[in-house]
Amino acid sequence: MTDHDPQATQPAPATTSTETPPPGLEGPNPPHDPPEPLPEPQGASGDDVSALRHEAASRRRKLREAEAERDALRARVDQHDRADVERAAARSLADPSDLLSTTSLDDLRDQDGAIDWEQVNQAIVDLLQRKPHYRKPTPDLSTADLHPGARPPAPQPPSFGSAMKRQIGRRG
Repeated sequence: MTDHDPQATQPAPATTSTETPPPGLEGPNPPHDPPEPLPEPQGASGDDVSALRHEAASRRRKLREAEAERDALRARVDQHDRADVERAAARSLADPSDLLSTTSLDDLRDQDGAIDWEQVNQAIVDLLQRKPHYRKPTPDLSTADLHPGARPPAPQPPSFGSAMKRQIGRRG
């Protein structure tokens, strides 16, 4: 018989580390793996689980509908605000859409999301300083047709009927 030491052939015991893995890396699944599905609760029948899943799907559907409605309302508010800003810009700019082509509508809003008219006016002034050719032309009043009082009726071009009356009057 050979002399055999039982401790010499056994592998060394694994050392346990007291270090904890970084957040998100603990457990058997790395962070990029999808979570495993939850097991069915004990004592829950298939009908209960099915009802809960149906309710959750219904709530997700309602959430998507509410988000779509919110987005539609936001678009309507943006359209209304855009029209108001362009109406204000029309007093100073030849093409009021030039303001919103150089400035974002969100930049013209205050913290609550309402249009800040001081920012609108400042944006118009800044735009006109950078691009004075965007200014609305002023009418030349020196050549305007300014007459005090009543005006004589404008001469009417001859009509077909008046031409016929003249022709008939020459024959007879």
